[in-house]
Amino acid sequence: MKKTTSKSTSKGSNKETQKVIGTVTTYLGKEKRMGGHGTKILVTAVLKRKFDERLVPDRDTGCDYVYVSDNDELERLGGLDPVDSVEVQCRHPTENRWCWVCDEVTDLRVLEAFKDIN
Repeated sequence: MKKTTSKSTSKGSNKETQKVIGTVTTYLGKEKRMGGHGTKILVTAVLKRKFDERLVPDRDTGCDYVYVSDNDELERLGGLDPVDSVEVQCRHPTENRWCWVCDEVTDLRVLEAFKDIN
């Protein structure tokens, strides 16, 4: 997986964390609802499906994932795994704006930034 890093500033740490949330990447699939092949995509959150339940004691037990919208929290839960999904927004090139409707990508390999995830 191509790693993008940014300096973490939470809790005074200078540790580098992988930037997943906030990544702008290219959609490699063909689905029209995602804008089609080549559309710019903004990752807004991760639906973390593989995690240690002891790290999230207050989660909704009826849900099989944890909604993560912070890169530091994602790293604390083990980073991005191939079984995770991401919440994304598509770029409207003709309107020069991000779509306000979010969608879920369950196969991370259709996003350029995560195409080599295994």
